[in-house]
Amino acid sequence: YIPGTGVIQSVMPTPVAAAAAGSSPTEPMQRLEVKMDNGKVQYIDTPSRDFTKGMRITLTPDRYIKRS
Repeated sequence: YIPGTGVIQSVMPTPVAAAAAGSSPTEPMQRLEVKMDNGKVQYIDTPSRDFTKGMRITLTPDRYIKRS
């Protein structure tokens, strides 16, 4: 995770891992593919459904995702 600004290239469900014995199911997460302004690509997992392809975002140092 490197803070900065970029544009969401795709939104997809996170891969489903086998649940550990005794664990409860959790809400599915979304995986954002973000092309950063420096040209690098990051994959960020979030439970939020508020982000869409083409949206400009800022990844903050305290690990929040904000619309730019």
